[in-house]
Order: sequence, then structure tokens, then C-alpha cells
Amino acid sequence: MSGESRAHLSLEKWAALSVDKQILNTASELGRVKSWVVRGDRLLANQAMERSFELLDLTSEVWRKNQPVHLLRELLRLREALAASYISEDRDAHEIRFCIKSLLDLRSSTHSLDLEV
Repeated sequence: MSGESRAHLSLEKWAALSVDKQILNTASELGRVKSWVVRGDRLLANQAMERSFELLDLTSEVWRKNQPVHLLRELLRLREALAASYISEDRDAHEIRFCIKSLLDLRSSTHSLDLEV
């Protein structure tokens, strides 16, 4: 991870957020990844992706305790797809868009927002 860790974002603070807010905050960070990928800035895309990993990891820790196992499983699959994109030489915005859409689709409340990704 980059040196710009979100040390101020503890598991307790993240757990205090609603599941929808956790999803939307992570989707927002993934949107930054997509934006930097489109602009061709791999360094900034990587930094945003590393922050996304941190949020996904916090989310998975919270969800292990209080969400159905199928949601956790899908979240971890999404993290795996993002990791494949992270190490790929040919990263493109479509992969990131797919990750954002998959994340938003985990819950009907975030899916129904019909956000442009």
C-alpha cells in the first residue's frame, strides 16, 4: 500500500457506517481509479486502487460479523477482480466500471440509485 494510508479510518469508524455508505464510499474511490485510468496516470490510479483495497478490506472485516455470507463472498470476488486489474499491464476503464457496477449491485438500495459509472 502507499504511504498515504487512511490511518484515521479505523475498523470501528467504518463499522459505524451503514452498509450502503460503505458501498458508496468504496464505489467513489473506485470512480477515482477509473478516472485516473482514463487519463492514463498509472501512478495515481494505483494509489486510488490501493485505497480501494483498504476500504474493501475494512468492509469485508465488518461484513464477516454481520452480513450474509453470500454478500461477503461476492465482495471478495470483486476484490479479486480488482487485484487482477491492479497487476495487469493492459488495465482499462471497462474493468474498473465493471467492479463499480458489481459493488453497487450487491444491494438493491445502492443498485436502485442508478448512478452513472
